[in-house]
Amino acid sequence: MYKMNAYKTFGLAAAFTVLLASCSESTVPSTEISFCALGSIPTHHCQVQVGDHPMSFFSSQPSMPEETDMTLFAQLPENWQLNRSIMQGESMYMGEIPIEWESLGNGRWQADIRIAACAHPGMVWRIDFDIDTEEGQATTAVQFPVAASGEAAHHGH
Repeated sequence: MYKMNAYKTFGLAAAFTVLLASCSESTVPSTEISFCALGSIPTHHCQVQVGDHPMSFFSSQPSMPEETDMTLFAQLPENWQLNRSIMQGESMYMGEIPIEWESLGNGRWQADIRIAACAHPGMVWRIDFDIDTEEGQATTAVQFPVAASGEAAHHGH
């Protein structure tokens, strides 16, 4: 009986530790941005600095509505390579979603995504980037709020 209770206690402690780890604050520094509309001139609201160079972000749906197919674009210096990118919940753990970027040439990259609906109001997502630059490997992360389905529809009218 004692062994069974010890195993249950250990199991509950391990599960609680995993739960705490998955809900903990992010240790990767990230910059909050919004996405510029396609065809617009990038502003500081949709750019991050990677070293001495700006990286700009555009979206076919700049309000970033949940449960909507959209295309993201990233503009990097022409000789940089976007290697790996992961999207994950910043304000609530939702797993890690790999993003497949396709080079369009001239430093432009494109990816198709769909953001899952979340019961958390004001959900914030983060995208981590691994980039090859002329100085070597660089990483950056950006975070962005998502418009709830009803909110995105409201803004569209």
